[in-house]
Amino acid sequence: MKNNQFDNYSHDELEAQRRVITAGYLIITIASFLAMTFFVTHNMIGTSKPIWDAVNGLNWGFGQLAYLFISVGFAFGFNAFTYFFYQMELNAKQRAFVLFVAIAFPMFAEIGQSMTRAEDTRHEAATNSEAFKIMAGRVKNAGVTSDTGISSAMAAAMAEKAKAQTELAACSRYTVEARRQRCERIETGNIAAAQAKAEGFQMAGSASLTASSSQLKQDTGMLKELEADDGFLQPIVLLLVSFGMPAIVASFLIAFIIIGSMEVAMAYLGGLLRQLKDRMRALGIAVSSNKIKARYVDGVSYTREAPPALSGESAPMAAFAPLADSAKQGVAEFAKKFEQGLKSAPEIVATEYARADYANKQVLADAAAFAGKIGNKLDDALNAENRKNYPQKIQFPVGEGKTAEDYDLIPRTDKTPTLSGENTLAYLTPRLSVTDTVKQIQASVKASGASSPEAITAAVFDAFAAMPNPAPLSDAILERVAGKIIPTNERAHSSNEQIIGERNERTASDDTLIPTNERAHSFDAEKELLEAMKDAQGKVDADILKEGYGLYEQWKAAIVAREAKLTTRDGRSFVNAHLCQGKKRTITPEGMNALIVIWQARAAKEGVLLLNPKYTGKPPFPKYLLAA
Repeated sequence: MKNNQFDNYSHDELEAQRRVITAGYLIITIASFLAMTFFVTHNMIGTSKPIWDAVNGLNWGFGQLAYLFISVGFAFGFNAFTYFFYQMELNAKQRAFVLFVAIAFPMFAEIGQSMTRAEDTRHEAATNSEAFKIMAGRVKNAGVTSDTGISSAMAAAMAEKAKAQTELAACSRYTVEARRQRCERIETGNIAAAQAKAEGFQMAGSASLTASSSQLKQDTGMLKELEADDGFLQPIVLLLVSFGMPAIVASFLIAFIIIGSMEVAMAYLGGLLRQLKDRMRALGIAVSSNKIKARYVDGVSYTREAPPALSGESAPMAAFAPLADSAKQGVAEFAKKFEQGLKSAPEIVATEYARADYANKQVLADAAAFAGKIGNKLDDALNAENRKNYPQKIQFPVGEGKTAEDYDLIPRTDKTPTLSGENTLAYLTPRLSVTDTVKQIQASVKASGASSPEAITAAVFDAFAAMPNPAPLSDAILERVAGKIIPTNERAHSSNEQIIGERNERTASDDTLIPTNERAHSFDAEKELLEAMKDAQGKVDADILKEGYGLYEQWKAAIVAREAKLTTRDGRSFVNAHLCQGKKRTITPEGMNALIVIWQARAAKEGVLLLNPKYTGKPPFPKYLLAA
């Protein structure tokens, strides 16, 4: 097997090389097609002008248009042949035969086009030179540059002669003989003088015309010499002419070198493309549209061609057919034939390897999916056991003065270790608000059955540690949560009247733990936020409202850091500093209030703020308090 220069290339490198080589091969093929089209069309339509000048005029008949289409089809066919020919793997004799039969004409056409273009360039340079323009002007004006003074003088002499003849005829009017004779004598002399003058001018004009014709002939010859001046040839052609080579031969040699180099480049790129495709086929990488998906070695994903049908000589086992009776042969002979079988079908073996590797990957993927199903089954089993130990619903006594701990229904939180499956999603959920965090802690503590103060406190901290994404509560807050739960458990065995009495004894110092207040749990933060946003749309422009939303995080940070208070005055000051002055926006006081309401409702929804239990809708108590 011949060495392939792409043997050591990776899959990505092979694909990159294929794109570059294919692009270069197409570009040089298109250039060859255009050169051949110009040459063949120029000769078939029979024009003396460059083909682009002839197209600009486009005063062609049906025959010339027909030849145009024939020329384009002819050039396309030959270039399509060369495009595929250079990618074929032929021996030297076959390549030489095809080269002389089919490639010779494209080269001849392209060389001819190159020479024609060189001649057009030389002719254009010659005719645009100053010397040529001056000489062309002299030739053009040669017919009108004769001595116009001689012509006008001759015309005047003839006019004098005609006048004298008229006067001679008028001499008969005299009745006196002497007077009449004198008149005739004078006019006869005038006629003779005018005739002599005209003949003299005629002789001078003939001599001038002869000289002018001679000059015109000389100027015309010089004009032709300037038009065909080789001094306007390209410098590289002039270099060869300086060594004694005829200009036409030098032009042919230059064109041959250029076109020959292009053909060599086409042949080289075609050979590279052939080797590249052979290597890609050997690896099972797709080089055509007949593709199937496959995952290959080293974790590289790509598409490969569909493997050949497993029948006939194309099947991989066909190469190993003689090995059917290998049991009767020696080990050495068996190994030799096995190696020959591998060499006889390298591409098929590589394809089968890719197929086997793909099947192996599929088995691993199926095994992983099966393992995931087992994990889900284990989750379900553990959850079932957990449900057996902890009931889904926990009932608490409900009284007229109920607190946050007294729920009709508290959802159960399973303390199940995560294996796989849906339980993993619990650790990907967004962070809970303060309210939801306290609710889940209370539910977990009550589900644990802890009764003593120490057990309840430990259960609170355990529940908080087991939560996937709780609100950031400090140890002091957790201890206060436990303190609120302890008397509730003790009151669970007492009468409803005793519970109400103990609840009424709570002081205002408990307001900092807002989740224990009934308002905090009955308050619908989501609904409040939607109503605030709807109300603001009629009071604040859409652009300003959008920018106001962007200031929420800054306002929240200022509130949490206690740099600003939850008062209307402080809120307006913040809006004025950051929106009106900072962004040069104009907003009414009513709009400021609407924006502040949105911020507060959103903070309450996120658990940053909690509803004030003392809020009545009137001063001095604010609607919200800071959660922690």
